[in-house]
Amino acid sequence: MKKLTQAEIEVIRKKKIAQIKIAQSQLSLEDDVYRALLTRVTGKSSAAKLNLKELDQVIDELVKQGFVVKSNTKQRKPKPRKELTAMISKIEALLLDNNLPWNYAHAIAKRQFGVDKLEWLTYEQCHSVVAALQIYADRQKKKKEA
Repeated sequence: MKKLTQAEIEVIRKKKIAQIKIAQSQLSLEDDVYRALLTRVTGKSSAAKLNLKELDQVIDELVKQGFVVKSNTKQRKPKPRKELTAMISKIEALLLDNNLPWNYAHAIAKRQFGVDKLEWLTYEQCHSVVAALQIYADRQKKKKEA
């Protein structure tokens, strides 16, 4: 296992501190409650003073209190059947134009049809997802113009 440089450790620290701040916001923790949690878990009242192990302990405690850690993995384009290739490409274009993740389109499929993945839809269902994304795009365009 490679030993981390001080610069790499600092990058990891900053990411963990950011994650803790996100958790504080997600859990709606007031500053005094947040600092009490830090003190209880680590003996220190500021995340900036914590080492990596202590930051992990705080994150674990926040998870116990209901913080949901979101994955930061990049989503890939679905691999559709041949008849859906054009529709999936259109969905991709609409997502890119509106700076939306693939999960947004998957959520539309789930909400409209109870289907978890775009590649499992029929051609007509994919067309409906395209229509929903186009409606979203049109609304965003109107908001920008107003």
